[in-house]
Amino acid sequence: MEPERWRHVSGVLEEAIALQPVERKAFLDHACPDPVDRREVESLLRHHDQGTDFMEDGAGRLAAELLEPEGLTPGQRLGVYRIVREIGRGGMGVVYLARDATLDRDVAIKMLPPDVSHDARRRERLRQEARAAAAVSHPGIAHIYALEEDEHGAGYLVSEFVAGRTLREEIAAGPIPPALALGTATQVASAVAAAHARGVVHRDLKPENIMRTGDGTVKVLDFGLARLSTGADGPPARLTVTGAAMGTPGYMSPEQLRGADTGPPTDIFSLGLLIHEMLTGRHAFAGDTDSATVTMVRIIEASPGRLPAAVTSALPGIDAVVDRCLLKDPAARYATAEALVADLRAVGSGAGVVGTRAEPASRTIDRRTDRQATPASGWWQFHQVTVSALYVAMIYPAWEVRGAPIPSWAHNVLFVLVIVAAALATTMRLHGVFTARVHPDRLAAARRRARPWARRFDWMMSGALLLAAAIALVRDRVWFAALFATVAASATVAFLLIEPATSEATFGEETP
Repeated sequence: MEPERWRHVSGVLEEAIALQPVERKAFLDHACPDPVDRREVESLLRHHDQGTDFMEDGAGRLAAELLEPEGLTPGQRLGVYRIVREIGRGGMGVVYLARDATLDRDVAIKMLPPDVSHDARRRERLRQEARAAAAVSHPGIAHIYALEEDEHGAGYLVSEFVAGRTLREEIAAGPIPPALALGTATQVASAVAAAHARGVVHRDLKPENIMRTGDGTVKVLDFGLARLSTGADGPPARLTVTGAAMGTPGYMSPEQLRGADTGPPTDIFSLGLLIHEMLTGRHAFAGDTDSATVTMVRIIEASPGRLPAAVTSALPGIDAVVDRCLLKDPAARYATAEALVADLRAVGSGAGVVGTRAEPASRTIDRRTDRQATPASGWWQFHQVTVSALYVAMIYPAWEVRGAPIPSWAHNVLFVLVIVAAALATTMRLHGVFTARVHPDRLAAARRRARPWARRFDWMMSGALLLAAAIALVRDRVWFAALFATVAASATVAFLLIEPATSEATFGEETP
């Protein structure tokens, strides 16, 4: 192995050893995307976990022994299949591109890693993966062709070979355009809905497991952690140890992370994460670091990041859909994937408020969901109401400063100016509060339309109050002058500094 490559592998290995086993996969996905290096690191990790002191044994010699390619090689035959190349490797198995000599087509072959190929539990999980994927017939799910065994009794799964790019590769280049992201989300949710209808819960939806083909079709891959019901009314067949938190840490639901029971709402949560990440290029619960532990804690305890205003403008209602998917309580999320698909299609068609197609109570649920998911929205509404009340309160003092030596006509003009400015500014602000409480999915668009006018009326009100302060000084009404000047200064600070902060916390961007 080249020295530079060994330094990279050993550096990744050193960091991986310091992590808990549940954190390693997510870390290696980020730090070691090259499949060959990934295989080498995982080999060394296995020896480390088994108690092998490879540093004392001579790292160079042991690396030479361990890091030789394991598994099948190009050109090797496996029944009627000829191996073309390895296309992926992870803790759940090794995937190869192969050629089916009988039907003359490309296939994907998944085998267990060589060191666990005869582990009874792993082999049963492979069989369950085959059953889970084969139970669903949908264009958005890779087809399973066969489950076979080699001459040594090691099982392997033969499935449709899907050529294309994963969502992880697409997101690495930046956020996906809103229309394309919405279409992708609808396709994935439709495939998941078909799986749920057959009693299959995927439990490992993430960008790496979603593939877009050359013709734009989106495929859901890897049912290795799926949970399959034994029948329409039968108990689910457990594929993992009860209470174990199985999945990819950054894409697990709160109940998965706690080791609680899982079901369709688990996939709904993961779909919300996928949609958010496609639209923003960033994980909904990303913290200041890339630590898997931090992400898991935030999934359980924190609110998701807000979608940018540009996204909610292009896709009105998408924020309400994502927020509902990402609720902590599984029972409060979409009851079915079909309901999620319906709302995604409604967003794409520009239909009415999300949730109005369901029972009458659904609209109330959607409004409650938005407020729970966006605690900062309450502060934004409080700011609007407070400033509006302050503006209205200035009408009476403006009338009280009338009298000599100021001509009555000049005072009347000032008084009318204060009333008009207060009325217009208050109307703009209270309209935003009304929209936030009644039509939260329309708030971003309404706010963008009203914001330039509200700012003009704020400046008008500040100017009128400063003029009132000048008149009060001329009349030797110092207390009134101080009141008007203070309110004018406070209002200016509020709409220039305080309001942008509350808007940023609520809408994900600062008000210009």
